[in-house]
Amino acid sequence: MAITNASRLADFGSGIGTAGAVLKIDNSSNEVGIGTTNPNATLTVGNIGASGTSIYVHGDGRITGVLTATSFSGDGSNLSGISTSAVPGISTQLHSVFGTINVSGISTFTDDVKIITDSKKLKFGAGSDLELYHDGSNSYIADVGTGELRIRGTTVRITDNDGSENFANFIDNGAVELYCDNAKKFETTGAGVIVTGICTATSFAGDGSSLTGTVNTGKAIAMAMIFG
Repeated sequence: MAITNASRLADFGSGIGTAGAVLKIDNSSNEVGIGTTNPNATLTVGNIGASGTSIYVHGDGRITGVLTATSFSGDGSNLSGISTSAVPGISTQLHSVFGTINVSGISTFTDDVKIITDSKKLKFGAGSDLELYHDGSNSYIADVGTGELRIRGTTVRITDNDGSENFANFIDNGAVELYCDNAKKFETTGAGVIVTGICTATSFAGDGSSLTGTVNTGKAIAMAMIFG
């Protein structure tokens, strides 16, 4: 004898569920299962629908809590904002894979921006004239256009990777300083140049009147022959 709809409804109400039923209601835990007889949350949807799709939403959907998924599919073209308030339920931990993204406004990042493949370049300018990249061995800032590569700053310092050793300093309205083993060896001043240590040259030009310091006899004779 076929089970009537009224019998099915009474069966669901008792929390038992008819064998093979599409709907399972567990009164003891207040959990509902669709397409499963073993709900494990307030609402559990089994693997039903075309191509294994569990839920189809025809129209807009809204989630007021946190949305957790193993992956996302789509081009993301309808996502707006950089903050969670613009996309309710999607946190900044969202990981999406896109092909090409065109952004006409300002993009703000709260964490590192990584290019994890060698020789892939971060490019700037309408003609992609400025490139930043790593080729697997070395890192590059490259101007591949027709203009100049300019570094601007009140003071520009070039150091080792942890900043503990100076290589060169370029100071606005001041000195250019060059270092060897973190010791300053060359410095420009308003009066000229200061060299700390031995200065070696193949020749000298000028009258030598401003040369100071102590030289040995051979060097003194050589300078006398050069400068008179």
